Amino acid sequence: MYLGRAHQSLGEMERAIDLFSQVVASLPGDRAREHLGLPVLPAVFARSYLAECLSETGQFGEALRLAGESISLAEERKHPDTSFWAYRGAGVAHLLRGDAERATELLEQALEVCRRHDLPVYLSSITADLGLAYTQLEDVEQGLTLLQQAVEGASAGNQLYAHLLLDLGEGHLSAHHLRETRDVAEAARALAVERGERAREARALALLGDVARLENDGAAESLYRAAVTIAEAVGLRPLVSRCLLGLGLARRHRGQEADAQASLGEAARLFREMEMVTWLGRAEEALRAGG
Repeated sequence: MYLGRAHQSLGEMERAIDLFSQVVASLPGDRAREHLGLPVLPAVFARSYLAECLSETGQFGEALRLAGESISLAEERKHPDTSFWAYRGAGVAHLLRGDAERATELLEQALEVCRRHDLPVYLSSITADLGLAYTQLEDVEQGLTLLQQAVEGASAGNQLYAHLLLDLGEGHLSAHHLRETRDVAEAARALAVERGERAREARALALLGDVARLENDGAAESLYRAAVTIAEAVGLRPLVSRCLLGLGLARRHRGQEADAQASLGEAARLFREMEMVTWLGRAEEALRAGG
């Protein structure tokens, strides 16, 4: 399981999915209810991370099915660590799909488990997840507060990871804090490159592309293209789609309407295939705006 987490961090999604799938397959029936000497049910922990990896690659149907199984197992066992991972995995899957409302419900349950059962080791991660969900629900002030708390807590414990900085960057972007977004995204990119975390590097480049686009900076297209190159290599279809949406909007700002419509149309096609309804709505709105 822990090897799977390492491959996920490195952006090696195919290998991570394979490893987590092996764990799930090795624990059928009653074995899924055994701790095997670990502080969390392996069957739930593996499903949680497998759901996240599948969501990052756009396989939301299977991700949500596994997340549902994870919650069922956790609610049967009523074990705090196990419940945390079940709710967190399901919440992140919905968050990556763009369903912030359902994600918020699940992530709030995960945070409540942490607080009720004194599980501080998980606080920075779940606080960042929930903060990002709040910003997507347009509760930007509360979301940013949680995101900043997450980064500060992780920094104090020498546990600062690129994905926490990226969550904070997306929160700042929702608040239209472009300078802060750029600063955080650049820090996240440097950290991701240093640690060889390609998926997080791609996400940082996409975030920098968003900033450049909103500033009408010509660098937006090259940043989005760099993000797409990495994201395609590691299989991050939702991120590719989001970059194509941003690329289309950037091209429209530069008066390249035909190219803009092509990028937006491809983004809409991918969002439709992955059933990312919220993001599909944004792409279709952008297409209509071009007439």
